[in-house]
Amino acid sequence: MTGSLPRIADPAMAERHFDRWRDALASAGVEQPAGGGELLAAIFGNSPYLSQLLTRHPALFGAFLSDGADRPFEHLLSEVAGLPLDIDRAGLCKQLRIAKQQGALLIALADLTASWPVDQVTMALSLLADTTIRTASRWLLHKAATDGDLLLDDPKDPERAPACWCSAWASWAPSS
Repeated sequence: MTGSLPRIADPAMAERHFDRWRDALASAGVEQPAGGGELLAAIFGNSPYLSQLLTRHPALFGAFLSDGADRPFEHLLSEVAGLPLDIDRAGLCKQLRIAKQQGALLIALADLTASWPVDQVTMALSLLADTTIRTASRWLLHKAATDGDLLLDDPKDPERAPACWCSAWASWAPSS
């Protein structure tokens, strides 16, 4: 599962991140997963960004080790797509930020371990972007309808746009 991991570029940084990782596990009440030490060392010794994501989301590493990247990534996309429309803006932004962090971490873990080929890594990046943008767009359309700024056929399904939107857009859009 580890493929050809990069050598540790900065052993002191790796040790600092290992300490933070252990603290994050303890704070989250998560047990140290069995295995994955070489992968953690490669990340902690080379990537401050991924190291930070691991300490923010320590349970995700164990999920990756036990289930691979597919199941946790699919669950993540499902969670994002299922965010309620009545969530407040700050809550939505927070959930989308967390989802993007977790998605980036899972994709990086799958890439570093060669669990996914490069085309699947690229597809996962696209799916994550698409899902977060669609969720934010659904929320914005719902909010505009709730505020009375937009009339939707079905405010509970804001993505279901009436056919007149296409013709209205076509008549409004500047011609080139």
